[in-house]
Amino acid sequence: SSTTTNYGAYLMGRLFLLDESLVLSSALRYDYYNVSDDFKGRGLRKQMTDHNTTFDGLSPSFGVAYLPIDWLKLRANYTRGFRAPSGRELVEDRQYNFWGNPENKAERSDNYETGFDILTDSFNFSLTYYYSYTRDYIYQHRDPAYPQNKVQNADKQIRDGLELFASFDVAKYIGWDDFVIRPSFSYNYIFRNKEKYRSYSRWEDN
Repeated sequence: SSTTTNYGAYLMGRLFLLDESLVLSSALRYDYYNVSDDFKGRGLRKQMTDHNTTFDGLSPSFGVAYLPIDWLKLRANYTRGFRAPSGRELVEDRQYNFWGNPENKAERSDNYETGFDILTDSFNFSLTYYYSYTRDYIYQHRDPAYPQNKVQNADKQIRDGLELFASFDVAKYIGWDDFVIRPSFSYNYIFRNKEKYRSYSRWEDN
């Protein structure tokens, strides 16, 4: 078993311009993780005397939204992603049918999205294109020499696609102000979901 302690701090800010039709936003988050091996059987490192490891990451975010008319919002955003490997991904010893890897690094990613929203009293619609580039992506690798999967870092991962969402408040449309009847529809179409492994140079689709 393992114990993970996470300390985090963040700042957020918004700036409204042009009679609040233009919104600039930014944020900054810092995370510090300490993972310790409670069982002390394998240890988090090759040396059996060291049973804890640390990860830290700084994640900025920047966004802009523009409302040329009351019911239309245009938006774009960039976020730096950070994910430390969990205790299981570091020290798990077959209980969950995979081996943890004490050498795993934290994932770091660059994430972009752009799209628009249509917002009325009864109808909402949004369309978003997203692109994510992740370094040291953590995945479960199937090694033919072992009966269990092994958790390890891929060299990189690329994922992009379109997200669509629509909802309609039927009750408000027909004048039933005391009720909410809002069916909704969402759809995610992935253009690419590819990983590049360190053991060989070619990309592989998921």
